[in-house]
Amino acid sequence: MLALAACEAPPPPQSTTRGTEAVSPSADTTARPVFRTREWTIDDGLPTPVESIAQTPDGYLWMATSDGLARFDGHRFVVFTTETTPLFRSHLFLAVDVLPSGDLWVGTRDRWAYRLRDGEWSAYSLDDAFSGEHWIQGFEEDAEGTVWAVSTGPYLARFDGEAWTRHTDRLELSWPAFTADAQGVLWSKLHAGEAPDVPTAPIGGDLVARLVGTRFEPVIQEGLIGMAATQYGPLLHVREEPSSAPGDRFRVTLTDAEGEALTWIWFDDITERAMLVDRAGRAWVQLSDAEGQNELAVVKDGEEMARFRPEGATWFEDVYEDRQGAIWTFSTSTGLIQITEDPFRRFTT
Repeated sequence: MLALAACEAPPPPQSTTRGTEAVSPSADTTARPVFRTREWTIDDGLPTPVESIAQTPDGYLWMATSDGLARFDGHRFVVFTTETTPLFRSHLFLAVDVLPSGDLWVGTRDRWAYRLRDGEWSAYSLDDAFSGEHWIQGFEEDAEGTVWAVSTGPYLARFDGEAWTRHTDRLELSWPAFTADAQGVLWSKLHAGEAPDVPTAPIGGDLVARLVGTRFEPVIQEGLIGMAATQYGPLLHVREEPSSAPGDRFRVTLTDAEGEALTWIWFDDITERAMLVDRAGRAWVQLSDAEGQNELAVVKDGEEMARFRPEGATWFEDVYEDRQGAIWTFSTSTGLIQITEDPFRRFTT
C-alpha cells in the first residue's frame, strides 16, 4: 500500500471571489434569501468532467473525474493520477464516497475500488463481481459496517475485508439509485421483472426497494412515486391526494426513510425530481422543459425561493451539501458549482 502524505486540515471550502447572484423569480424579494454561485473549471485546475463529490472528515472535498481524482481545499485542486499514485490502474474515476467509518472509497470505469484509510491507499478489483462489463457507480456502508458497491448496471457486491462478492439480487438495469438510511438500511431500485405483480414507481419506472435480511424487497406505500438517493439516505416522493393544485400540478411530500415529512413541492410537466433536502429544509429540484433546458430550483413548503441555470448546463448529475451548508453541484457540461446563501438580506421599500 502507498502512504498519502499527511496534511494539515484545510479551511472550509469557500468561494474566493464574488460570484453571480440568483434570487426568487417573484418580484417581491422582501426578506427572501439571496444565493450566490461560483464555478471552478479546467482553467482553475479542475479536471473535468466531474462525476461525483464527497467531503472527508478533515474538510477536503474530493471529486471523481474522468481525468483523475481531485482534492479541493477551497483554493486549489490537487489531482491524483496514475503518475502521482502508482497504485491506481487508471485515471477514469466515476465514484467517490465517504462512509460512516470515515474511509474514503473511490471507484473507476475499469472496476477497481480504492480505499483511503489513515493516509494509506489500498486497491481491490471488482472485475469478477461485476462480470467485467459495468463500472463502479458508488459505495455504501450498512448497519453492521459492511461496505457495498453498486455498478452502473444491475449488479451489487459486498466486501468481506479482503475481496468482493456479488449479491444475488438484480437491481434496475441502468444506473440504479443506491443509498443507506440513518439506520444503515440499504435502499435501491429493483428491475420491474423482479416483482412483476408490484406496480412500478412513475418516476423511473422501477421498484423502490430496501434490503430486508439478505434480499431487497419492494416498498409498498400508498402514493409513492419515486425515490432519489442522497447523501442523507433515500428521499421518498409521495403524491398527496386529492390535489388542490390548478391545472396539471400536484403536490408531492418529500419524506425520509422513516416517513417523516421534510418539505413538499409542486410537481408538474417540467419537474424531474427532488435531488436533495438540505439541513435547512429546502428541496433542490431538477427541472427540465420540452426544449431540454435544465434548471435547479430551490423550494421550501411549496414556495420557490430561487432558480439556477448555469451557462451551458445540461443535466445536473448530483447535489451535495458540505458541513458548512454550502451546496455543490455539476452537470455534464459545466465545472464545479458552489451555491451559498448570502448572509445579508435584500429588503424592498
